Amino acid sequence: MDIKKFLSPSRKDNIDHELEKLIPLWFKTKNLPVEQEWQWTFNDVTIGSQKSDVLPIQADVSTMLAYGPTKIKLNIPIISAAMDTVTDSRLAIMLAMMGGCGIIHRNMEIHDQTHEVEVAKRAANYIITNPITVKPTDTIGYLKEKSDQYVRENLKDRTGKVIGMPVLNKTGKLVGIITNRNVRKANNDTELVRKYMTRKNLLTAPPEITEKETIKLMDEREIEKILVVDDKEGFIGMITRKDIEKRATFPDAAIDKKGRYLVGAAVGVGDKDISRKRAGALVEAGVDVIVLDSAHAHHYSMSDILRALRGDSHFNKTVFIAGNITTARGAYDLVEAGADAVKVGQGPGKTCTTRTIAGVGYGQITATALAFVGKEYARHNLGIERDIPLITDGGLENPCDVAKSITSGADLIMTGSMFAGTDEAPGSVQAGKKAYRGMGSLDVMMETLASDRYLEQKKHIAEGASGVVEHKGPLRDVVNLLTGALTATMGYTGCKNIKELKRYGVFRLGTSALQLESQQRLEQLVPSDVQKNK
Repeated sequence: MDIKKFLSPSRKDNIDHELEKLIPLWFKTKNLPVEQEWQWTFNDVTIGSQKSDVLPIQADVSTMLAYGPTKIKLNIPIISAAMDTVTDSRLAIMLAMMGGCGIIHRNMEIHDQTHEVEVAKRAANYIITNPITVKPTDTIGYLKEKSDQYVRENLKDRTGKVIGMPVLNKTGKLVGIITNRNVRKANNDTELVRKYMTRKNLLTAPPEITEKETIKLMDEREIEKILVVDDKEGFIGMITRKDIEKRATFPDAAIDKKGRYLVGAAVGVGDKDISRKRAGALVEAGVDVIVLDSAHAHHYSMSDILRALRGDSHFNKTVFIAGNITTARGAYDLVEAGADAVKVGQGPGKTCTTRTIAGVGYGQITATALAFVGKEYARHNLGIERDIPLITDGGLENPCDVAKSITSGADLIMTGSMFAGTDEAPGSVQAGKKAYRGMGSLDVMMETLASDRYLEQKKHIAEGASGVVEHKGPLRDVVNLLTGALTATMGYTGCKNIKELKRYGVFRLGTSALQLESQQRLEQLVPSDVQKNK
């Protein structure tokens, strides 16, 4: 029997052969055997300690989310998963305060997703350029409705108090301000704003006013807000004391050039026209990065949409992250199609059942290492000078998995399970738990808005699960644990920054006994450490 007759034609080309030569070289630097073609994941390895002169407190955990067309730097190597039980504007805001970036999920209508982006972008402006405003002819009742809506969406813990709002005429000129003190004088909700607004002696400032000058002026006048206008009294924005204090409390916040929090959002790849429409609306809303979101990004639909958006002048300055892939060639092709960053992972997440349903994927250590080789070869072969960040997405269970991801070649990680159940994640706490579901779960896919992530739009074959997780408390505590664990690793390895850990970090392979030993230590030590942090 000629067995060759039963073999499928080879799909390999010269690029595949070149990658096969390079993969063992990178694996060797990481102390990972590749000749057995085994797969490695987080619990299979530990990180080798090395001679060090680095203290954890000295470690720099900042990283680049993108190098172009717009450079985006994060002060921690963490972004949140675009899952509807993980990331909306509230979690995105807090994660940006901590130095990371939240990715707003897309299981909602376009106008709702853009609204979430706008809420996040508006949360920390030094000069709030699009605050809530009213007209003199609006009623007090309408003013209260707008105020209540803002409080529910942005403050969440305040009710019954009207926020101060600038009053603009039809041409956008500032004509007054109305505050809670003004509204208390109103007899009923049908009366007009112009009757009670403050018209005279408005405290205004030019847009070039510095933060130091602003604080001095607020202290002298004992006020909380300053209205920013141009030389013709045209309204530009507003500065609040609360935002200034917030900037001082979170000095490592991830912000754009205008001082606004960084925020990303997910877009599907099932329909090119819908993807273009959603992406365009998000850009108009001020989004910093768009994640083209697919469980199988090494697919023609991803390349087609990525190339189409890259060729559209409307997106000249837009940063695109593409994922997910688990192979060297997958990373190569995404870079070739124009991705600014590449996301790695198929099936490692707690709510993802791709491994048991479709039987595909790689262990995350192996997948990240393969993707690193692919994207680096793409840069060399295509003449791309700027770096292309790599993101390990999913499968992280322990604090040390952040450092293991970076050691294998990633620049940062994306996580959903670690943030699900925090105070800032969507949903309420019920009996000490919060809902958590995969974006491939049947109930999400039946909602259709995110069903194309798994290339399923009709059959609804679930590749995810739904359930609950323990309530974890503030997101801030979880992030501090992750970044603290990372700096500890950097101290053990003598690596001063993310680039050094990625370059010089090495693994030590273990057995199932190693996994058991490591897990026992974690269960004994981590809860008490977390409690101390609280």
